[in-house]
Amino acid sequence: MFRGLVEGFIMALFWFATLLFLVIAPAVAFGPDFESRYYPVLEDVRIEKVSYEELPKAIAFQYDKDEYNWYELHLEKVRDCKPLKGTFAWYLVNSKGESNRVDMYDTSSDSLTLGENKVYVYVENKDEYFKSQRFVVTHRCHPLWPTRTNLNIDVSSTSLNK
Repeated sequence: MFRGLVEGFIMALFWFATLLFLVIAPAVAFGPDFESRYYPVLEDVRIEKVSYEELPKAIAFQYDKDEYNWYELHLEKVRDCKPLKGTFAWYLVNSKGESNRVDMYDTSSDSLTLGENKVYVYVENKDEYFKSQRFVVTHRCHPLWPTRTNLNIDVSSTSLNK
């Protein structure tokens, strides 16, 4: 009798582990892409060029007036997730199709609240035309994987090249 209970327990454990694997493996494999596409943390991104004089004083005093072009990034946070340090990345794609990561001064990614937010970013002064831009922001929403939000912005709707 005891042997039958042990064998039954082992078989139940085997089927439970198999079922768990069949549920968790696809979730981990496809979950990040699904979440990024259908359940992002940030939405409605707009970017506007601002003058050095319009910058908050706490930012302006740290930088040379003529060294950078400054932009105000408006975005809406729709999920209450914690941003991961150093994962707010801005990429510009030039007319040759080359993608360049842009250094940015990030004033608030650690303290973004639900709703409308504003972040200041900069680009070194260059006379180069950019045809598109992409922001990648990574948050921790749950313990399974980091949640990545990809934000593609049409340059024709911004003042980046003006």
